[in-house]
Amino acid sequence: MAHPCRADDEDTQVKAILDQYYDDQFETAKKQCKTLLAKHPKNLTARYLLGNICVKLNQIAEAEAAYHYCLRGGKDSSEAVQAYQALEQIYEQRRMGIRSTNGSSNGPAPPRPTAGTNHSSEERVQEETARLQKDAKDKLEVK
Repeated sequence: MAHPCRADDEDTQVKAILDQYYDDQFETAKKQCKTLLAKHPKNLTARYLLGNICVKLNQIAEAEAAYHYCLRGGKDSSEAVQAYQALEQIYEQRRMGIRSTNGSSNGPAPPRPTAGTNHSSEERVQEETARLQKDAKDKLEVK
């Protein structure tokens, strides 16, 4: 049975997740985000927030999965655009991490991916991301 306030309920939950995120309560925000996604798995805002939360928790593989869902699930959405930008940052940090092994950090940059990343799957992800971005740009140019 559908509830008439479903969208309001989702919005309220997203606002609560954002409050926790901005209060640096990342574990709590992640749990609430997963609860929301269990009920509403296609909620792109919650999926994008999950990616951001996972980056803060240095759970990069899970963040990438969340961002890729946004790319696949909402090619024309603002979440997809933001997810693409977040993935670009992750990949750039990964490239920098491969070149520089000194581990130094210049301020509050998001955490780098953990060691042992499967680079062949990363390349597939980058190719898919590039393809999705090109598709999105093509659609924008047509309008």
